[in-house]
Amino acid sequence: MASSSELPTWYYRVSAAVKKRNGVILWDFDEDISDLDEINPDETTTYNGPNAADYHRLREKREERKRELFQRKEDARGDEKNKVGQVRAAYEALEISVSRSQSTQLSPIDSQFDLHCMDYFDCFYDPSPHGYQRRYVRFEHENRDEAHSGNVTGRFWLNPKVDFELVPFKAPKCSSLEHKEIYTTDGRFSMIL
Repeated sequence: MASSSELPTWYYRVSAAVKKRNGVILWDFDEDISDLDEINPDETTTYNGPNAADYHRLREKREERKRELFQRKEDARGDEKNKVGQVRAAYEALEISVSRSQSTQLSPIDSQFDLHCMDYFDCFYDPSPHGYQRRYVRFEHENRDEAHSGNVTGRFWLNPKVDFELVPFKAPKCSSLEHKEIYTTDGRFSMIL
């Protein structure tokens, strides 16, 4: 951290942007706010050197932005936790159904399914407006003219760097707890469904 006579680097970057545009925009602070969960009380709160008033005004705006981004993250985390709970409840209902030997005929799985995971959220959440995107697996009939042939292909998408096409496979006809291993078309990965 900077000494009490020296300002943090974010101040110089943001101050230049504010002077150039003649106003503060809260997302000016986003570039160097990576510590949403941390509170740093030492950050030159007693600075009284040149530009002190400007520094303290920008510091308060930065703290406001941190609070806003933290709240956005907590809201998104709550939404993700809710979705994980819904998926878990559906899986538990399937387990009960299967334990009672109540197998359900499945409709064609020509659909997209969103993927939810708290561990993934905690590791990869990005507060930027388009940073944290929906993850999904999408299934399509291999040949659209033969929707009832049962062969399905798919796409597994977590983020722009983790985007794979799946090898065609035979879609299940009835609900079950049986796992199926499906490979990516490049053969590098497999997933268990």
